[in-house]
Amino acid sequence: MAVSPAVAMRWADWVSGLWVLQVAPIAAVIAGYYLARSRFSASVAFLISVVYGLFVIGLLSAMLLPAELPWHEKIPQLIARQADWLIKAANVILNPDATDSSRDGLIFVMQTGLILWAFGLAAAWYTFRRLCIWRAILPSGILLLITVANYYGEQPLGTVLVAFLFLALLYIVSSHYLVRERDWMDARVVFSHGTRLDFLQAGFLIALLTTPVAWIVPNVSAREALQDALRPMDVSWQRIQDGWTQLFASLKSYGGEYSDPYGKTLALGGPRQITPAPIMDVQASGGRYWRGTVYDSFTGDGWASTAETRVIVPPDRPLELPEYDQRDVITATFTSYLIDSGLIYFPHQPARTDQQARFTVHDLHSGSYDVFSALSRYVIYEGKSYRAWGSISSAPDSALRHAGTVYPDWVLERYLELPSNSSPRIAELAAAIADPQPNPYDKAEALTGWLRTNIIYNEAIEAPPPNTDALVHLLFESKEGYCTYYASALAVMLRSQGIPARVAAGYTRGTLDEERGTFRVYSTNAHTWVEVFFPGYGWVEFEPTAAQPAIVRTASGRGGTGQDGAAERERNLREQRPLPLDDEYWRGLDELDEGTPARNPLASKLGLIVAGAAFLLVLVAAGAILLSDRRAMGKVSVAAQAYYRMGLFGRWLGAPLVPAQTPHERAAVLIGSAPEAAAPIDVITGLYVEERYGRVREGMFDARAGLAWRELRPALLRRILLRSLSRFQQRGPGKEPPP
Repeated sequence: MAVSPAVAMRWADWVSGLWVLQVAPIAAVIAGYYLARSRFSASVAFLISVVYGLFVIGLLSAMLLPAELPWHEKIPQLIARQADWLIKAANVILNPDATDSSRDGLIFVMQTGLILWAFGLAAAWYTFRRLCIWRAILPSGILLLITVANYYGEQPLGTVLVAFLFLALLYIVSSHYLVRERDWMDARVVFSHGTRLDFLQAGFLIALLTTPVAWIVPNVSAREALQDALRPMDVSWQRIQDGWTQLFASLKSYGGEYSDPYGKTLALGGPRQITPAPIMDVQASGGRYWRGTVYDSFTGDGWASTAETRVIVPPDRPLELPEYDQRDVITATFTSYLIDSGLIYFPHQPARTDQQARFTVHDLHSGSYDVFSALSRYVIYEGKSYRAWGSISSAPDSALRHAGTVYPDWVLERYLELPSNSSPRIAELAAAIADPQPNPYDKAEALTGWLRTNIIYNEAIEAPPPNTDALVHLLFESKEGYCTYYASALAVMLRSQGIPARVAAGYTRGTLDEERGTFRVYSTNAHTWVEVFFPGYGWVEFEPTAAQPAIVRTASGRGGTGQDGAAERERNLREQRPLPLDDEYWRGLDELDEGTPARNPLASKLGLIVAGAAFLLVLVAAGAILLSDRRAMGKVSVAAQAYYRMGLFGRWLGAPLVPAQTPHERAAVLIGSAPEAAAPIDVITGLYVEERYGRVREGMFDARAGLAWRELRPALLRRILLRSLSRFQQRGPGKEPPP
């Protein structure tokens, strides 16, 4: 069981060197076994295990470094790389707006190896030194669930989960039998030596028959109570996702049936593998992209969305946007195929939606907003439809060539910024390509064309080496990448030439279903592109990715002034202003609509998988133990069964059996806790003693013992219930329960 998460991660192939993860838990279980069997105290064994773990994981990780590197240099390098990662991690944790990122895949292997070492050691310790079933099972099980829940590739990781559940059930059943066997020996209950085999056979059959039930566990995602309990974690979970993306950018990314893949950060990471899965159907009057969000701040290793202003907008109420010329309003109806989602998609630049939504915007302090993204107030279930309106520039290339370079202050402040350590080689290359062109539009077209011609599209690239400039690596060394790299290169090259640009993320149009007149959008349509700002015309899309069709603009257009464009927008959108409300109003806005609050992937996926699997495991384990125990107890007489169960009830009454006591002494202790049950207790004890020590045939008193047990059981249950209620009533605030 301890190696199951490592097997799943190896199959997922998130990063190179994952064979280390399979060795770590095996070595840990072996070390844990010998430590558990030793005479070392728990604290000493813990210290020894820490030393062993650091040595083993350090040795295995060093083997992943270049073979020509001397061993006396490998360990210092591992320490230095780990320290560098810890500094970045601390900055990301302490500063939510931090943009640090790490592309060092070896760090993931090292840290996960240490975690698996700890889990393997715990499994051995809580099996061979101090039996604690759940402490031995749950750590590895939870890690396996997290791995399976966050993988959308083609490998059947579900089979690893099924195998783990099967082995866990066998472990629970066998551990339960060992405890019961010890109890029977203490209570001097006679049992057959074949009972152990029968017990394990029954447990094996039950596990074999019930494990497939894991695939038909009821979907508890509809439970509103669970949603409400997890809702306060939305922001924290999103931050965890963003932090993970930043700190482990080298991991291979997967696409599939996931909710809201776009967060506040976009990393320039390693290879990505997208399993085709339907995301949504779109019925629209036009459009090339379905935009989810935009990123404005380049960090050197990726992008971040820095807008913090949130505007609450009721259904069908348009946002107040800047006035731009020659923009067409597009209406689109989106039908989601995600399990559930909150992110609202728009045809190009967002304008309004029929959903109650929270827009993340940059307040321009002129009564209008620059929109980054929108989150629905209520969950967008699979099969649910919503409408969204967006605007796209219809300006011809002739108009964009004459747009000029008089940019608003808010554009200059935000969309020309580059990191202080940005390589001058990028600006020099951009200048060599763009300088011959007379205006920003032609410069943007020239840079776009250069990238489409000189960079090879490849989704299987490895992450750029640690401590290297990702775009320098792309433009001058590897010269291959996927859409995130293309878009990042174009946006940075444009900024280096004084042209405002940003990166947008969402989906391309999809596949047209001519019969239905809709576009079917798949996970493979996930895409990033570039938006360039032109004075008077707003944000205009550019497509630098070689695998996508080039954007062709008309040579002439409708013309018109900025005022004409504003008038057209007013004719298409009702003139209503948004409500710049605070979070308190957002929480109390239920009267505008009825529905279920939107959830994040934690509520819909990971948390529910964990809760459902844990519930299933407990339920099936309890059934397995009950049935196996009943079958094993069937090997002894009814008198012995009643005597043994009488001892179990005595424990719950606070009167446990003591091995040194005789059966009649034990009966006296139990009668002291339940005096009203004295008669059946004496009968069962007498029958057991006579059968155990007398010269009578085993099973001779089954009828009398069964009758006495049926009389005794309800009396003991009542006494246990009364004792529990008494303890609860006597326990005051801050007090410990009475003994």
